[in-house]
Amino acid sequence: MPAVQGAVPNRLLHVLLISDHPDDRFQITRALRPEFPGLEVEQVRDQKQLTVALASGGFNLAFVESWLPGTDSLSIVRALQAGFPGCPVIMIADAGREEIILRAIQAGLDSYVLRSSQQLMCLPAAVRLALERTRERQAMKEAEDRELERAEMALRESEERFRTIVEQSPISIQVMTPDGWTVQANRAWEELWGVTAADVRNYNMLHDEQANSLGMMPYVERGFAGEMATMPPVAYHTPETLKTGRKRWFQARIYPVKGDRGEIRNVIMMYEDITDRQWATEDLEKLSAELMNAQEAERKRISQELHDELGQALTAMRINLAALERDLLPNLSSASRARLTETSVLADETLEHVRELSHALRPTMLDELGLVPTLRWYVTRYAERLGIEVEFETMGLEDRLAAEIETTLYRIVQEALTNIAKHAQARRVHLSLSRKASRVAALIEDDGIGFDVQKRMVAYAPGSGAGLFGMRERVALWGGTFTIQSRPDQGTQIFVELPLSPHSSRGES
Repeated sequence: MPAVQGAVPNRLLHVLLISDHPDDRFQITRALRPEFPGLEVEQVRDQKQLTVALASGGFNLAFVESWLPGTDSLSIVRALQAGFPGCPVIMIADAGREEIILRAIQAGLDSYVLRSSQQLMCLPAAVRLALERTRERQAMKEAEDRELERAEMALRESEERFRTIVEQSPISIQVMTPDGWTVQANRAWEELWGVTAADVRNYNMLHDEQANSLGMMPYVERGFAGEMATMPPVAYHTPETLKTGRKRWFQARIYPVKGDRGEIRNVIMMYEDITDRQWATEDLEKLSAELMNAQEAERKRISQELHDELGQALTAMRINLAALERDLLPNLSSASRARLTETSVLADETLEHVRELSHALRPTMLDELGLVPTLRWYVTRYAERLGIEVEFETMGLEDRLAAEIETTLYRIVQEALTNIAKHAQARRVHLSLSRKASRVAALIEDDGIGFDVQKRMVAYAPGSGAGLFGMRERVALWGGTFTIQSRPDQGTQIFVELPLSPHSSRGES
């Protein structure tokens, strides 16, 4: 099989696209046709089609999707390089696939493009860069006359290619020696931190006191020990953020680069600025909390109006009807007696409905007596109404909790028991509340039919449990943990644990 040449005569370009993404071919054709009128794009989607394409050859540029079902994109890159040494290879990668890009660069990848919002970014520039590098490689190869010189040239080319890709990457990248000194930092990194690579020549990552205070060092040390590590979001202040009081946030991934014998040659840290996303998340959480508080306040207001205004009016009406029955009943016809009696019964029923609605909106005893007496009253009515045996026990709740946490726990238990009544077909329910140190926990168990938790908790799925999402959101807003375990025919267990103060488990804004 003849080697495929990287040169593109008369602006002809035969591209092999190895991807199962439906829009890649269209985007490549639209982006490259103005510069290469003779463009041909052949797309293969599976291993069988790839085998046929590799056997036929004839292409002078290849695109490889970073994630391919049923095969390994790195193996494909290596196969292309081995069978077609003059063919430049470009990888298409989604954000978050930096590890595979780095490994592919080490394996000889010519360039890469990022897919953002289903669009291939900077594609023509990546192609020009890849073709130019291919021509450079061919020119250098022609000048080589000994195996040692070719090996040294390939090594230098690989290192230069790596440095060039790092420098042009929109991702913030820092390259360090195995003992912690920074040897390269790209423009994106300089913009993120507001310094230049020259400013950190005497900076050692392993001796950074600020990184240690921010909790970064366990992840950094893992990277320098030879493990890949993903750092959770880290918040930090700059002189600008100190004025606004809102920190900046970043995430980082740490990749050790190893030599042929497994020795660590470099350690790479890739940073992502997630400040806007983090602020948006925090603002949304605050808005959700404010909305829930507003809803609870409105429930309380309507409940009080029903109880105080409408309830008292109905009570007065019922007293008047009783007086009328006592005074007029002997002188009324049988039809009028029946209507008066029916009116009295309707008044009694309406008064009872108003009381039920007032309690459902927000029982006044929750504010007056607290969580435990209110739940005992609610559980008793629940068991009598539905014929379900309910066991309720408490531990360490002799004193009242904060009003907000009592409301949160009451709504969670109320929603859980409502779900059991609607769906579980349970005969027994066990409810327990316990307080230990600075946390309070609720456990709700039933012996019902159970369900598939994973399917039910898929957001926006038809028939998904909106009540479960409501409980989970309430718990998350308070900074607690929400766990649900269930299997068909094996009942359900819901466990909620909340800090007694929301600030004990949630980070600073």
